[in-house]
Amino acid sequence: MKKSNIVLSSILALFSALAANAAVSIGGTALLKVPNISVGDVSYLVIDENASGFANLGSINTSTSTFVPGTIYAGTAFTVASDNFGSSFTIVGTKTAASSFGSISVGAAYSNIALANGVDTGDSFAIVVFETSTTSAVANDIYRIYTNSSWVVPADGQTVNFAASGSGTFLQLGTTATPAFTKTVASPVPEPSTYAALAGVAVLGLAALRRRRA
Repeated sequence: MKKSNIVLSSILALFSALAANAAVSIGGTALLKVPNISVGDVSYLVIDENASGFANLGSINTSTSTFVPGTIYAGTAFTVASDNFGSSFTIVGTKTAASSFGSISVGAAYSNIALANGVDTGDSFAIVVFETSTTSAVANDIYRIYTNSSWVVPADGQTVNFAASGSGTFLQLGTTATPAFTKTVASPVPEPSTYAALAGVAVLGLAALRRRRA
């Protein structure tokens, strides 16, 4: 019995180790000569864990302390291997648009993307490109979300690449590419109760000023 327990424990430990080390890698250039992208623009590769849809990339409105789907607010910090865009999304990594031989491109070479913490084979991914923001969102910055039906997380252990012809595992978006979404980084908006409180303070201040003058 004791020997059986040891064997069973060893098998479980092996499976746990294999699960913990499950990972995939991506190579190549995802965006090439895409309109509206300039040298220096910062991109993030983001995985949609629960098929929420990239239109729902969101963040916390710091004025109301609530998460708002579909809106990225100024001041939102972008951290790799985190869910800054909401619990349904994971930021895999970041690249900066660069120029090579006269072409502006956004690479997507990432090694050892862990299949863990909600990230699974078959999850869709997208590349979010910011014009101004770098490690945190800047108010009024324009950001564009690029994705494609072929852009899904591959099977464990695979290394896949983008191909200009689209014949590879992932379609490389080129000169005719349009973003799935184009949005603007919003400034946090206070709750109506906050406006009411500010209005009350203003009324009190005006009353005090009138008394002084009187």
